[in-house]
Amino acid sequence: MPLADTTIRAAKPADKPVRLFDGGGLYVEISPSGSKLWRLKYRIEGKEKRLSFGAYPSVSLKEARERRDEARKLLAAGTDPGAVKKAQKMAARAEQDRGLETFEKAAWSWFNAWKLDKVPSNVEKIRGRLIKDVLPWLGGMPVADVKPHDIFKTCGRIQSRGAKETAHRVLGDLDAIFKYVITEDAKNQDITNGLKPPRFTLNPCSNLRGWGVQLLETTPPKKHFAHFEDERTGGVSLVKLGEYLRAMDGFAGSYVVHAALRLVPMLFCRPGEQRNARWSEFDLSAGEWSFTISKAKPSEEPRRLTIPLPRQAVEILMELHSLTRDCEFVFMGHRDKTRPMSDAAVNAAIRRLGFDTRCEICGHGFRHVASSLLNEQGYPADVIEVALGHKTRGIRGVYDHAQYLEQRKK
Repeated sequence: MPLADTTIRAAKPADKPVRLFDGGGLYVEISPSGSKLWRLKYRIEGKEKRLSFGAYPSVSLKEARERRDEARKLLAAGTDPGAVKKAQKMAARAEQDRGLETFEKAAWSWFNAWKLDKVPSNVEKIRGRLIKDVLPWLGGMPVADVKPHDIFKTCGRIQSRGAKETAHRVLGDLDAIFKYVITEDAKNQDITNGLKPPRFTLNPCSNLRGWGVQLLETTPPKKHFAHFEDERTGGVSLVKLGEYLRAMDGFAGSYVVHAALRLVPMLFCRPGEQRNARWSEFDLSAGEWSFTISKAKPSEEPRRLTIPLPRQAVEILMELHSLTRDCEFVFMGHRDKTRPMSDAAVNAAIRRLGFDTRCEICGHGFRHVASSLLNEQGYPADVIEVALGHKTRGIRGVYDHAQYLEQRKK
């Protein structure tokens, strides 16, 4: 017999739950505490299940019957109404959660996953760009609410200060972050039952790259490190190189920096490798310097390089040893002797000599000078590449670890 409101209101609790049936599987369950909850009992695929519709009188008798009828229609179509309700709850929860994860949290999640196999210097560059150019503007926004115009405004601020290349690099960083977020979001979905729909599927950076529209200004062509380029031939200018070597002899700065300046053209290693050189890596009696190459990913096997030292370099280092032998680093810092000299020290000294480190020569540029001149003089390319600490690509690099020390001594 169908229920009436008066019957439900008059029903009293007992020591055990009391059930008042309305028909079609719908009933009110009165708990010992006095609460009255609507339930629907149904069977699907041979299993008995129950579905809750809420508490009486918040959910009236009429509303409970309407929900029962909707559930019966789903059952008639072979759909489990309990699974549908669960999916609706999860969808609502996902919609609520979409505003809880900020862009900053998503950005650092991507960064921590991305950095694992990257070179430390590159990791620091990306970290710096995020902290300086991105997070102040986008960090507090819900990640799912970031739109293309937010991306463009962020990159536009960078571009407006003249840093066109940085603007493009930041756009690439943002593109990678959103690809990561979308991928992670897809992983967390219940793909089989669709219980957790994705928060978003569109990468807001894609609109800035598509449609053939260049929304960001083009970056100037990439230039190599300044290296005494001969404007007429495109090779190395020996005249400019000679001017530099003569000017270097008259350098009036600190002895440590002067020694570093004189060694740069002799060793043509990466500036960071020379700056961080340690006395423990040198065997001056044998005339050798052995160190771990810095230009390698953490996932790669560390590579060692031995540089045979010309007698002039040994003489400079012997003199320098008298000054910095009590320090770990060969080229100790000016203010802090426990640290190496500044990474800007050599280029600053080159500028003091009157040379433009952007257009004429910089510390790293001597690697270009060495490679060009040694190739022109007929030295084997393989020997030069090893001297520069370059990695041999492909299967050959897996097996070939030749150091060519005798050829490089010449």
